[in-house]
Amino acid sequence: MKRHWVASFTITQLFFSSCFKILDAMLITRTQRTEVYDYFSGQLGYRVLFIECVCDDPEILEYNQQEIVRHCADYTGVDTALATEDLRSKIAFYAGIYEPMNDRTYPRIKINTATMDIETCKVSGHIETNVLGYLGDISLKPHTLYFSRVNSSSFFILYDKYFYAL
Repeated sequence: MKRHWVASFTITQLFFSSCFKILDAMLITRTQRTEVYDYFSGQLGYRVLFIECVCDDPEILEYNQQEIVRHCADYTGVDTALATEDLRSKIAFYAGIYEPMNDRTYPRIKINTATMDIETCKVSGHIETNVLGYLGDISLKPHTLYFSRVNSSSFFILYDKYFYAL
């Protein structure tokens, strides 16, 4: 129920600004990807590009898990051993139902973050090729990225209140 509400809210937000949007989601099954593609491409006419990051290097995975346990708000104040066990159980759950994006149905970019190998399928257009160029230039060194939701600013909060009042 919550997942569908969040998806509906996110889809609603897509209509309120520029032509480039990111839907950050765990689309781990072919069925989920098909639903997203059919809705955004088929019903709304958007161009869709899936981006999948994979890593099978045990050292990198272990390091990333330690960083998540150390810095993620979900684990603040939680015993490190319990947090690590919880994270590993989540990973095991999703690994059990994950279906790789190895079909050639949708436009996609697949990046192996351990080797920085990039595999593409049906990538075309100005925005998509720019995204590919950006992803191909990522540094493997730890660094901080800052993201902001456009509609989180005070301007857009006022805009949304005005728009919904109409």
